[in-house]
Amino acid sequence: MEHFSSLLWLPTLVSAVFVFFAAALIQMLTPWHHSDYGTLPDEEGFRAAVGPLAIPPGDYTVPVPVKNMRSPEFAKKVEDGPRVMMTVFPNGMTGMGSMLIYQFIFTLFVSWFAGHVAQLAFGNSPQAHDIVHVVGTMSFAA
Repeated sequence: MEHFSSLLWLPTLVSAVFVFFAAALIQMLTPWHHSDYGTLPDEEGFRAAVGPLAIPPGDYTVPVPVKNMRSPEFAKKVEDGPRVMMTVFPNGMTGMGSMLIYQFIFTLFVSWFAGHVAQLAFGNSPQAHDIVHVVGTMSFAA
């Protein structure tokens, strides 16, 4: 098993690179994710109302149960609405370079994890093509 572990780095790296570029092409060339986010009915009104609040970057939910999710106060807020889950980003454009680096590191980690699953599946006598196929498929799925 030890010898096979040392052989995992190449299929892991190859599958990470393949999955990274495949995901980028899918994101850019297909309409797959175009409907992930909807448009607010009055985006400018929302920006005018929320902008002055100067909400720091982070993840938020409204209403948030301060004490108890089963309290009548929280139940009323949920019933009356609006219910919102949102991520606030810092103002300005986000640099694509750092986002791509984080995405590749994530893909590399997933491929490494998938390589260990392939190692468990194939034991000590793997074929390189089988390893790349299993690791790439699992990475793409993740």
